[in-house]
Amino acid sequence: SLYFWILLRLGLIGFMACCVLLLAVWSQVRDAIRSQIDRPYFALCAVVALALVMQLFSGIFNPVYAEVRYMVLTGLALAFVSRLPLLTNDA
Repeated sequence: SLYFWILLRLGLIGFMACCVLLLAVWSQVRDAIRSQIDRPYFALCAVVALALVMQLFSGIFNPVYAEVRYMVLTGLALAFVSRLPLLTNDA
């Protein structure tokens, strides 16, 4: 499990920090979805949010931290969401 691995690897404080960072990422994805309602990148932001939920659910049963195919795509998706204001001139 991804969550047990984080807990065992980083300890309780690291696990709490990981949860806070995950909430910050989720907040940014949620804000991107809200800013893109009725705009061209709404569907892509929604897909990124669903992919993040699916990866976190998959992390319950699979070691997604050790799978490059998960981490590379997740990183690219989150990078897109973080740079979305620059792409849409909302900065």
